[in-house]
Amino acid sequence: MYLTILGGRGRRIDEQVAHDLRIYELLGDIFGKRKDDFLRSLHLEPLDNEGVAVFRLNVFRDLLKGEVLDAVAEFVERVNNAVRILEMEKVVYEEHKIGMHVDAALIYTEAVETAWSRLRGLPIESEGLTSFTRYLGEIAGSEKFRELRRRAREAAEARDQIKIRVWIEGDRIRVAREEDGEDLSALVDSLFSRFKGDGEGAEVKYIKPRAIPPTYMRRFSEGPLKCIGPNTTY
Repeated sequence: MYLTILGGRGRRIDEQVAHDLRIYELLGDIFGKRKDDFLRSLHLEPLDNEGVAVFRLNVFRDLLKGEVLDAVAEFVERVNNAVRILEMEKVVYEEHKIGMHVDAALIYTEAVETAWSRLRGLPIESEGLTSFTRYLGEIAGSEKFRELRRRAREAAEARDQIKIRVWIEGDRIRVAREEDGEDLSALVDSLFSRFKGDGEGAEVKYIKPRAIPPTYMRRFSEGPLKCIGPNTTY
């Protein structure tokens, strides 16, 4: 059973001591605008156990190896991307939510499998990363994980088969099927109807690009349907 890569926690310092040592100002310099309450709390917990200190030191020694650090960093970045997509899911149109959930599941399952495959072949010596690698293997080999991966891939493949072409001319929308594809005219008309006001024009919510993870920008802009063809398409 995997417990923690930290080896244990320290003892939180007194608030007055943190104030006197200007620890909070130091944390502000370290994290900037990044919000991470967990990491901040670690800086307020000096270790009072030699065994835990040695445990963490050995983990850092492993992380000094370029291949190990790259594998761990890639895993963390992928998982963070999945979490950001799930957070964005709360504020998007209902039609986008299922597709975003599928993308988050795909990113997560690929992150676990890739990290486990890479780490188990690297010269890891610390108890912390050895336990972490073993834990990833247990997840990747579990029935629930395999089922999640299977369903996510099936959903993504089914979504990729949805291909329609949309022409937007003023306030008119024309839909054409691709080959023998499903007739989705009614669905597309319903999706775009929300932007039709009282005939006075359309209102579209603008989201700044930087608010969306770059790796997800293309899929987000496509919406629940796949973009194809030279015209404005969905």
